[in-house]
Amino acid sequence: MTYDFVFHLSNWRRDMLIQEHLFYVDQASMRLLNQFNNIHQEAEDAAKKWLVENKHEFNPDRHNGMDFLEEAEDFGNNLYMLLDDLFERTILSIVAGMYHEWDKKIREWMVSHDTNYSKLIWNAKLLDIFDLFEKLNYNVKKEGFYSTLDACRLVVNVYKHGQGGSFDNLTKKYPQYLNYTELKITRNHIEEFSSAIVCFWKNMPEFLCDPA
Repeated sequence: MTYDFVFHLSNWRRDMLIQEHLFYVDQASMRLLNQFNNIHQEAEDAAKKWLVENKHEFNPDRHNGMDFLEEAEDFGNNLYMLLDDLFERTILSIVAGMYHEWDKKIREWMVSHDTNYSKLIWNAKLLDIFDLFEKLNYNVKKEGFYSTLDACRLVVNVYKHGQGGSFDNLTKKYPQYLNYTELKITRNHIEEFSSAIVCFWKNMPEFLCDPA
C-alpha cells in the first residue's frame, strides 16, 4: 500500500509548539496563581486591620468584646472565601486558555499545509479532527493521555456553558473534577492537562498520511 503526503510535523515545529505551551503554563502559574499563595495570611491581616480601623466604634458599655472580635473574624473569613473563589476561577481561566490555544495550534498547523480546506478545518469539531487523524494513522483516542484531554475539553465546556450536555458527560465519565454540581479544579489539574497536551504533540507522528 502506498501513501500520499498529507501532514508533516517537523521536529523544530514540534519543539516550538511544546515550548510555547510550557511557557504559557509556567508564566500563568508564576504571574497569576502565585498571587494566591498567602490568602490565609491576607485574611488574618485584614481581620486585624478591621479591628484597628473600627476600634473607635467599640464602647465597652454597649458592646461585647467577643462579638466585636467575631465580627472582625467574619470580615476576614469573608475575604478569604472571596479570594479562594477568585483563585478557583483563575485556575479555570488558565485551563480554558491553555485548551483553546492548543486547539487553535492544531488547526493552524493543519491549515498551513493546504489553505483550500481552511474553512472546513476551522469549523470542524475537535473530535472530528481526531477521527481524521485516526484515518491518517494517529489514533489519539487510543492513547493513554486521551482521557485527560477529553476531561479537559469537558471541563472547559462546563466552565463556559454551565450545566448542559458537557456537564452530564463530565459527571458520568470524570466525576473527580466536580464537587457536587460545581467544578473543582486545582493547580494539580493544570499540570495533568498540560502533560496530556505535551504528550499529544510528542506522540504525533512526523508524517500523517492518507492511504492511496
